[in-house]
Amino acid sequence: MPHLNKIHSESCCLCLKTSLPLPVTAAPAAQQQQLEKQQQSLRDQRRSSQSAKPVPDSPWPLASPRASAHDQQEAELWHLFCQSHRNERRFGASNHGANKLLDLLLARRVKSDLWMSSAQPDTLLGLLGALRILLRDRFMQRRCLDDVEALECLARALKLASESYLIHGDTPHMLDIVRELCNVFQKLITCSVASGSGNSGNSANSGKDIFLKLQVHVSLVHLLSANDSATLQCSLHALASLAQQESPRQLLRSSSSGVGGVKPESLTEQLLAIAERYDSQSKRLAANLLRLLLSDASIRSAVSELDGIALLVNLAGSEDVKLAWNALWCLIQLAEDAGVRCEVRALGGVPLILALLVPNEDDSEDGVSEDQAQLTLNVRSAACCALTELLIDDRNSFLIAQNNGVYLLGRLLLPASSIASSNSSSSSAASEGSQRIAEAVNTLRKNSCRALRFLFSLERNRRAVKKLLPTGLLAAFIDIGHYNRDLSAYASVVAAIDRDEELAQELRTNLESVNQNREANQHIKDYAVLEILGSGAFGTVYKVRKQDTMYAIKELNTGGLGRNANERQKNVGYIVSELTMAKEHLRHPNVVRYYKTFEENDKLYIVMELIEGASLMEFFVSMREKGLKFEEDRVWFIFVQIVLALRYLHKEKDIVHRDLSPNNIMLGEDDHVTITDFGLAKQKRKDCSKMISVVGTMVYACPEIVQSQPYGEKADIWSIGCVLYHMAALKAPFDSSNMLNLATRIVEGSYDPTPLQNHFSKQLLDVVAACLTVDSERRPDIVGVASLMAERVLRHLDLVQAQKAAADRRLHREKRRNRRRLLLLDDSGGGGGGGGGAAAGAGTEAADHGAGGSTGSASRMPASASPTVVASPTTAPSSASASAASADLPPRPRAGTSTSSAAASALPPPAASSASGGGGGGSRPSSSGALTISQRRVRQISDPILPMLAALHKLAHLARLPPGVVGGSGSGLGDSRRRLLDKYCGALFSAGVSPVEVKEEIRRLMGASRDPVELELLGASDRLVRQALQEQQRAALRLERLPSATAEDCGAELTYADLAQMLESVLESTEFYHGRAGNRNSQQQQQQHQGGRPALRRGISLSDS
Repeated sequence: MPHLNKIHSESCCLCLKTSLPLPVTAAPAAQQQQLEKQQQSLRDQRRSSQSAKPVPDSPWPLASPRASAHDQQEAELWHLFCQSHRNERRFGASNHGANKLLDLLLARRVKSDLWMSSAQPDTLLGLLGALRILLRDRFMQRRCLDDVEALECLARALKLASESYLIHGDTPHMLDIVRELCNVFQKLITCSVASGSGNSGNSANSGKDIFLKLQVHVSLVHLLSANDSATLQCSLHALASLAQQESPRQLLRSSSSGVGGVKPESLTEQLLAIAERYDSQSKRLAANLLRLLLSDASIRSAVSELDGIALLVNLAGSEDVKLAWNALWCLIQLAEDAGVRCEVRALGGVPLILALLVPNEDDSEDGVSEDQAQLTLNVRSAACCALTELLIDDRNSFLIAQNNGVYLLGRLLLPASSIASSNSSSSSAASEGSQRIAEAVNTLRKNSCRALRFLFSLERNRRAVKKLLPTGLLAAFIDIGHYNRDLSAYASVVAAIDRDEELAQELRTNLESVNQNREANQHIKDYAVLEILGSGAFGTVYKVRKQDTMYAIKELNTGGLGRNANERQKNVGYIVSELTMAKEHLRHPNVVRYYKTFEENDKLYIVMELIEGASLMEFFVSMREKGLKFEEDRVWFIFVQIVLALRYLHKEKDIVHRDLSPNNIMLGEDDHVTITDFGLAKQKRKDCSKMISVVGTMVYACPEIVQSQPYGEKADIWSIGCVLYHMAALKAPFDSSNMLNLATRIVEGSYDPTPLQNHFSKQLLDVVAACLTVDSERRPDIVGVASLMAERVLRHLDLVQAQKAAADRRLHREKRRNRRRLLLLDDSGGGGGGGGGAAAGAGTEAADHGAGGSTGSASRMPASASPTVVASPTTAPSSASASAASADLPPRPRAGTSTSSAAASALPPPAASSASGGGGGGSRPSSSGALTISQRRVRQISDPILPMLAALHKLAHLARLPPGVVGGSGSGLGDSRRRLLDKYCGALFSAGVSPVEVKEEIRRLMGASRDPVELELLGASDRLVRQALQEQQRAALRLERLPSATAEDCGAELTYADLAQMLESVLESTEFYHGRAGNRNSQQQQQQHQGGRPALRRGISLSDS
């Protein structure tokens, strides 16, 4: 069979060779020179006009109505070759017929400008199909890559075909020609990347650079706007192949800066749109290309600006494992930025990524293929890498630990046999697939070990990790060091588990002890103990659950509260009374809530609010280990909250905390401060302004407490001064292992201000110095401290007011949305809302009368008794005007009522003269039942449906345009208004929106209502709304229109009027009104009455996917 195929291949090649005309060699010498000059002129002209003439004036190739017999024969032979060799993959160097055919095809067809410019579409399609089949062979690919002139001609053909397709549409065979050209370049680029050098004879035109010099990637990027999935996918494949190597990726990014007419934000926007709305294969390819390009800072910045983080987080949870893998690696690269790590946490990305580590029941099924098992392992490895990057942020570290991250990561450390058995069916150990799976399992285990080590770096999580790891493994695990990214450093820990079966068995046993989803085996009264949050000299804090509510319980051993039973009971009574006071009176956002206290088994238990966060001390330790420092703005943000909480305690509740330290200050989401541990707090009595008991943490104790002197609320001022210094310098101002030396330094107020002087403002140093004043009389109270930082306090209050206003707006929108939904439901249940219901009633009544009457008393009225409308004695109106005038009359009473029955019976039949319309006499009608309407009161009725259709037409036109494209020209718009309108279109036409809601939205948009748009349903971030409003203001100023409000004034409050203005501005940018006479109103009227519509630009329909 191979011999017969070879003979058949050579025979077809011979037939094609004999059919190829030889215009140069067969012509006389003079004609030959003329043709050569003409071809060279065409080449020069096309090269020089490549950038000056980006859009062809007419489609290419242009079909001729009269094709020659030779062209038809050649087209048939090309298609015959494609048909007979459609399954051929290898031709080889020994197949002389195929090699000769490739030479002739390139020399006398591809490199012939005359033939390429005049070729018939079906002939060109057959030729490109044959070239694609020939280029399946790697030897043929190398030969084609060596022919630089052929590559230039193919690049020009791709440019012409892509522009002709995007501008002029799908002309005959155009779509197939574009596909074939994309396939050809995909094969050539892949071969070039694989071999490393496509032009071995000329290093200046190496394969990795030649395609970029020919601007092939620009045409491929423009084809991302194609509405054919095969063409789009071929373009994505080719671009991904170009981006495989670093040098082409750099040139691709540099050309995306504007050389090739493609901007980074435009390319990124197109890839994000494809990844969000297109078919699964296109999503995978777009995410893959985006992953390759994200090593560039401009692409990363564009993804963040285009709200791509939320999309990538959603894609990471996709059931498509290839898409999830690409999305995860995109997040890994983006998570190098601290802001992205915070955004991923705010979007709920941490629990979603952890869910990828949960074993699926389908993984253990026998039907799972080795490839699918390997893909699943790769996704879990990528999830571990993503968690590793997120763990750089301490708040993410705490959140991962809270969501059972220690258990999920520890489970992946189990020996390879335990994991592989749940991911693939049993197969031969020597098979290649099993080896690949074993390597994937090993990589997954090292990635999970690295994530655990990063998790261990936060002091709060160390207890759980130590509880998981066996003792014999812990030393090697700790020796790796904090935040070590080198994956090979974790191989020793994985190898130790494989070598020692006892370690593996101990690890399996310890896993259940760190599983937070297990059944609680310890209870304190009605509270199920889940985990230990911390412990100290005074007791232990537990995380507990009662029914579905989480609490924190602090356990105090009463044995340490006194020397004898009476003293212990007395001190317990003091603590209980103080906490009872705190439970009943303390209501502040920065002060912990207390719920109850009780004694059990010689222990005192305090039930309090569970603060989701970590103590300030844990942040200090983590920042010091990473070699980082707090920014001054963050220091002030935290300290202002501490000051506000102390002002509330001191001035409103007369409470002295007496143990303020970083261990008792919790930081939650967005650095929200909560002061905890009021076990030593004391309420000042009216007859006693000083306290004398020695309490609190020694390092943060004031000189009065150290010297056992009476003290008051200013003891807390000293403590927050120590906390502020510690926050800025990451070390306590008074710290010594020698307690006597420590006490001496505190009494003298001796601390080193040098660590603060180089990095922080003088204002911060002044506040620290004022708080750490040794003389309590000269030390300011909390109001005095606030006065030293009045500007910072006022800024904080402004921020709080803005957050409150935003929360109030969200609440108001939620109430309004619920109220509107109820109204819409009532209207739809009662036959439509407003005008819709009236129209339905009128239509029903007219139908009843047309049928000869209806039920009830109205049925006694004859058909001839209906009132006749008679025009005033001027000019008789036309029938259309008469019908329009009747439509303007007030609605008649419903049939079946007594009023309508009486009115109908009181109207006598009209006179004949009035029925005929009169004449020129102008006499009044004799019938008293006729109605006379002045001509001035008669007006034409416009169809109310047409304005709604016009608005829908505009939205549909906008949705058809590819992202970032203006008028189909391929230039990047880079407009936040366009992205916001795309989100509005997607939300408006989504499956969950009822027709009644669509009608209401269109009505508000047409009327430019000042009602705010519901951003929650729209799915747009506040940042995108602010950007869109600012761009609209700039556009209005350029057009000499005054903006209605600034983006800052409206506070990201988007109204339908703003949305309507954005729609018109973007439509003007996309040349929607191009070529229409008159202003926009007259154009709309012409469109309504004459059925005119603008020419739609070609592009992918975003609403179809």
